[in-house]
Amino acid sequence: MTKIYLAENFLEADRIISELEANHIFAKKHEIIETSITARMAKPVFEIYVDDKNVEKAVEIIKQTSLSDSDVKSRRMGHRIAALIMVGVIAVGICLSIIL
Repeated sequence: MTKIYLAENFLEADRIISELEANHIFAKKHEIIETSITARMAKPVFEIYVDDKNVEKAVEIIKQTSLSDSDVKSRRMGHRIAALIMVGVIAVGICLSIIL
């Protein structure tokens, strides 16, 4: 088994494993505790392993999954910005209606 990815939380690890298994690649995760001396805290991270013969295919699947996730994140950010602008416009409208 070869380590191919280090997930920051169990949700990310489970999502990647699920995607790999959907493509007929057996994967497993191993929890490790990452410690930060500067932050004085420990948090779990998850190493994802696949069989040696499936490494290249698994890495390609993860790259494709990561690219589609970044598209989703950028769309969410656009929605958040639009919502903040609308809240600002409404707040200005309320202030003007009170003043006038």
